[in-house]
Amino acid sequence: MQETYFLIDFENVGLKGLEGAQNLTKSDWVHLFSTRNAPKINTATLANFNATNLLVHEVPAKSQSVDMHLVSYLGYLLGSHETAPQIVILSNDTDYDDIVSFWKIEKGVIIRRRDKFQPEEVLSAAPKTVKSRKAAASKKAAAEPKAQEAHKETSAENPPVKTRRTRKARTAQAQDEGVKDSAKADEGQEGPEKDSAKADEGQEGPEKDSAKADASPKKSAKGRTKADDAQKKTAKSGAKAAEYQDKTTLNNAVLKTLSNAKYDNETVSFAASLVTKNFAEKGGKQTIYRTVISKFGQERGLAIYRHIQKLL
Repeated sequence: MQETYFLIDFENVGLKGLEGAQNLTKSDWVHLFSTRNAPKINTATLANFNATNLLVHEVPAKSQSVDMHLVSYLGYLLGSHETAPQIVILSNDTDYDDIVSFWKIEKGVIIRRRDKFQPEEVLSAAPKTVKSRKAAASKKAAAEPKAQEAHKETSAENPPVKTRRTRKARTAQAQDEGVKDSAKADEGQEGPEKDSAKADEGQEGPEKDSAKADASPKKSAKGRTKADDAQKKTAKSGAKAAEYQDKTTLNNAVLKTLSNAKYDNETVSFAASLVTKNFAEKGGKQTIYRTVISKFGQERGLAIYRHIQKLL
């Protein structure tokens, strides 16, 4: 399924622009651009993004700041994909239409601008598909009578040739097959003698197997110990994998936890991105702890980490 990127000018559309997010899927990526002055997003709204990939970008509160950062990220998306993905800008600002026209003229890239999520857009291409299928079916139906007529003409011009075998030829073939069967039967008589010789050689097997069995307990004990340790590690990692089946679930859990703790959007977004990148890595918890303390200081960073730690 092709990925779709939604770039949201949150200062422009506000919470109303997030309506319909519950219809998004895992192939959708939502990038929300806002400043400190933007309204806070409640947990009920965040819950609508559980099935998709949500990233919050808090930018400086300056004139046209959100617009410039959003357009900058748009260029990054187009440059980082060999084939242009589906991109939708959520904003009421018609100034984005100039950007949409520019990319359509320069590279033939189709970018849409809407004021909120419109999942029905996905169905807009369906009628073309239906028409093309009907056209293909009608062409096939029209071609079938012509093919049948051509087949009849070919059959009439080139009637099948029937071959007959004489009685002498059939008798000679039967005799040849009888000689071959007789030769195979003679070769098969040697089988019991060979099998008997192999059976005699196989009598030494139990003594050798007994000697190997005496030497194996030490090795098998060590093998069992290592296998038990591996199973314990696998069980622990499996428990975590079951708790967070993908990075999206973990990302949304961090967003929800820190939003409930009344942290600002920049802090929430930074922490969610940090945890998602390092959670599955070796020494990931230590990396998360050190980075949070380094960015926010000992007291505030420790408070943030304690909220995150509950999810790790």
